[in-house]
Amino acid sequence: MGKIENSSGSVSIIGGSDGPTSVFIVGSKKKTVKQRIKKYLFNQRKKWYADRIKPEAHTMVEVVEYVKNTYGFVEMPKEDKRYQQEYQGLRASFIMQHAPELLGEYAANPVLFSRDEEGVREFQKQVEIRQQKAMGISEEAFPVDFHVLSKVDEKAETYLYLESRFGYIGGSFRGHGKGSNRQFRKMYRDIHRYFGVTQEDIVNETQRYMELLTTLSMKG
Repeated sequence: MGKIENSSGSVSIIGGSDGPTSVFIVGSKKKTVKQRIKKYLFNQRKKWYADRIKPEAHTMVEVVEYVKNTYGFVEMPKEDKRYQQEYQGLRASFIMQHAPELLGEYAANPVLFSRDEEGVREFQKQVEIRQQKAMGISEEAFPVDFHVLSKVDEKAETYLYLESRFGYIGGSFRGHGKGSNRQFRKMYRDIHRYFGVTQEDIVNETQRYMELLTTLSMKG
């Protein structure tokens, strides 16, 4: 599922195809009342949107042009340092998720055997080794079609990360001003709407459909 990471003055949205780092919580798994209420409301929003999503899909190439023309973003050149950092990390994520066989002995996800300090440290080490192995896979062996679009002014820095092969949409925002985070989220949902889904996606509840449904259901 897509997720939003929010801090003061910044928002990062990581698309559902992300998976370079295994996330775990050491401690109680029992949900608080507030967490249960949030989950209930989120599920209610999902039901509402599920009845209203209609088939209307565009290619990622069309999405790139839509973002440029509608929101004034510019495409970052592949030589840019930020592009290369995002590209390498995302491609490694896709390899681990969609082609783990390329990693040989590191094909399987690391397992957290113990929650004590030593066990957690070893787990993190294995995660990092696996990611480095994925980043070492050649582009010829695992190509992706990745785009970074940016919009930077005196009030905010906004970046969008789009990938055609797996239909990935992610983004990050840092700025200030009343309602700026909300505007970013609104734009992010609009981009997902434009990318859209086919009737087949709806019927089969594909990942593309579930990403759209989840994104539309996010609060804010």
